[in-house]
Amino acid sequence: MTYEFTSQLSIGKQGERALDNYFSEQFNIIEATLEEEKAEGFDRLFNPHDYQSSVRRIEYKTCSWSVKTGNIALEVISNDKTGKLGWIHTTKADWIIYYAYGSGKAYWFRPEDVRAELYELMKKYRIIAATNKDYHSYNLLVPKDDFIKQFVKMTSLIPPPI
Repeated sequence: MTYEFTSQLSIGKQGERALDNYFSEQFNIIEATLEEEKAEGFDRLFNPHDYQSSVRRIEYKTCSWSVKTGNIALEVISNDKTGKLGWIHTTKADWIIYYAYGSGKAYWFRPEDVRAELYELMKKYRIIAATNKDYHSYNLLVPKDDFIKQFVKMTSLIPPPI
């Protein structure tokens, strides 16, 4: 599978807009600066409208393959040439909101819960390479139903874009 960066970036941006539109009813959403995004591995800060609970660091992940394959893809290696670890290792977000693009569903999970079980998951499920222009990234594919059962704390139903 060849990873089309521009195509995936476009899908990711569409996902961000859909998620921002949906969650803005419940949260004041602050977009992370590019520096925060790169250094801390999160996209948004969610501040609840009621101000009764704390601000949450959120990382959005939009996957267009999830609906087709029935898997949740967890990036374990971002760049095999540089050795850069994937987002599942590096994010400092409190929550990942994984948007299965085309399904209308966004799954909330805590990255530290997944990291605690990552070794076992890697023994059980397959890792695939995604070919980028001049390097490969590697994703652990976990069947969606298994992943939901083990890690997902909440599912949000996202209306289709207008």
